Amino acid sequence: MGLKALSRLAGLLVFVLLLLSSCDSGFNYSIKSTLNPYNISPLTAQLKIETEKPCNVTIKVLGKIPVEQTFNLNATNLEVPVVGLYPNTLNNVIVTLDYDGGLVIDSIKIKTGNTPSHFPRITINKLNRNEMEPGMHACDIHFANNGKFNSGPIIFDDQGQVRWYLDLSFAGKMVSPFQRLKDGTILMVSRHVIYEFDMLGKPLKETNISTNYGMHHDVQELPDGNLLICVGKRNNFIKLENKMVASDSDHIIEFDRKKSKIVREWDLTKHLDVSRNDLNFFRPRDWLHMNGLA
Repeated sequence: MGLKALSRLAGLLVFVLLLLSSCDSGFNYSIKSTLNPYNISPLTAQLKIETEKPCNVTIKVLGKIPVEQTFNLNATNLEVPVVGLYPNTLNNVIVTLDYDGGLVIDSIKIKTGNTPSHFPRITINKLNRNEMEPGMHACDIHFANNGKFNSGPIIFDDQGQVRWYLDLSFAGKMVSPFQRLKDGTILMVSRHVIYEFDMLGKPLKETNISTNYGMHHDVQELPDGNLLICVGKRNNFIKLENKMVASDSDHIIEFDRKKSKIVREWDLTKHLDVSRNDLNFFRPRDWLHMNGLA
C-alpha cells in the first residue's frame, strides 16, 4: 500500500475514533436544526446547540465541494448558521464542539427541497482558478413575470450547483443589485426600499426612502458605510429642442445607513450634456440612464 493510501487510511481511522469517542465522552450536549428559519433562504439552516461547557463550533457541509465555517463563540447556548447545503439532498453536516478539555464530533442530517423550476441550468464550460478570487460565484437573477418581478440572488459552486439563494418574490418588484457589505450584510434595493439580510435570510433592516427618488441598478458602499445609489428624481426637467421634458435616471444620492436618511445628492444634468443622443432614441427624457457607479 502506498504512502498516500496509508495516510488517507490513518486519517479515516482517527476520524472514526473521534466519532466513537464522542458518543461516550460523558460530555452532555444537544443539537436542534431548523431548515430555512426565515422562509426565504431554503438552502440554509440554523443550529441551536446547548452544551454543559462553553464551546467553539465548526460546521462542515459534506459533498464534492464542502463548505466549512468556524464560530469562536465560547458559549454554552449557541445559534450558528449552516450555509451551502445541496438542494434536493439529505445533507450530511459534521458538527465539531471544541471545549476546554476535549473535542466532540457529531453528524446530523438536513434534508432540502429542490430549487425552483424556473431557475436556469448552469453549465461550467471553463474554469481557471488561477485567475479567480477564492470561493463560489454570486449573481442576480430576475424574472419579469409580466411586470411583476421575481428577483433573487444565487450562489453556485465550481460544478454549477446552486448552493444558496434568496427568494424575494414577496417584494413583487425588481430587487437589485445583490452584494455583501464589509460587515457581512446582504444588501439589495427595490425602487423605494433598501433591504438588509444575513445569509440565513433574517431581515436585519428595511428602510423606505422618499418616493421622490427611485433607486435602480447600482449601489456602492463607501468606506464610512454610507451608500452611493443611482436614482431617478421626480419632477426633474431638462431642456431639449427648446422644450422642457421630465428626465430620468440621472441623479446620485448618498444615503446614511445609520441615520436612514439622504445626506447628499448630485444632479448630473448640471454637469453633463443632456442633448447627447446615445440613448435618446428610447425616449427623449432618458438622456443618460445611469446604470453603474465606479
